[in-house]
Amino acid sequence: MTKKTLYLVLGLIFLIFFLIFFKLVKTSNLLVDEGNSQGTFYLVKKFKNESNWFNSLLPSQKKLERGDVVVYYDPSVSDPELKDKDKLVGRLIGLPGDALTLIDKKLIINNKVIDEWYKLFFKYRVTFSDNNTASLIDEFKDNKNILLWEEIVAGKAYEFIAAPETAKELENCDGIINIRMLTMQPNEYVMDYFPKVPNVLWNKDHYGPVYIPQKDVTLALTTKNIGIYKRIIDVFEDHKIIIDLSKIEIDGVSVNSYTFEKDYYFVLNDNRDSGKDSRYYGFIPSDHIIGKAIKK
Repeated sequence: MTKKTLYLVLGLIFLIFFLIFFKLVKTSNLLVDEGNSQGTFYLVKKFKNESNWFNSLLPSQKKLERGDVVVYYDPSVSDPELKDKDKLVGRLIGLPGDALTLIDKKLIINNKVIDEWYKLFFKYRVTFSDNNTASLIDEFKDNKNILLWEEIVAGKAYEFIAAPETAKELENCDGIINIRMLTMQPNEYVMDYFPKVPNVLWNKDHYGPVYIPQKDVTLALTTKNIGIYKRIIDVFEDHKIIIDLSKIEIDGVSVNSYTFEKDYYFVLNDNRDSGKDSRYYGFIPSDHIIGKAIKK
């Protein structure tokens, strides 16, 4: 075998290996999303799911860990085939079987406060004094650690997105009256947030507690919690469901519990106050997970 032929064979083996285990994916959002991004490319390590070739060769999704950055198909739309849905990126926060809660933006999993080790971003409001603030405002606007700058009251009040450490540093600037993180109140109901039913008063900062479904686990169903799991049962697991004031029917049978057929996940963006994640569209079915983002 000549050296040229050897290189061609090795190159072909590498290409086959890459196509089986990795994928270059263009997402329509960003991990630190401002709500209007055009997305970017991620190199993704694929995991087992029904949409992947050579599925038996791929690692199990059980190897995914909390805090991993994953790329997945948009679960909020039903009509296109899976491969034709938008691809999104998010940080894996809730695993199958977890109980998840957000209280005043703090993440609680299985009754334990989680110390999130990755860099997070939040929305703040800054109020300036009336004296010589023009140059200071320009400094804020030009600060590369500030992701978004919106005028609320000209020359006086502005909103911006930054990491907590950046906001803390800016508090010491002369000419600032205060900087405060913007937080919604408990039971401040906004229809934008999943499950988008009036008896579940959740928002982006106060969310849950919610159980994240796990395959083969049975959950009691009531008219109070069915709104959270209805889409799973009728869209992702393809059962006919009828709900009235006093009972729940699945495939024509009155039920008070349901055994999930798939694992589900819950993702959040690192910019917790902009963009869309599971707080908006709910659970991510296991077959919607493309894989773990390695590098963008």
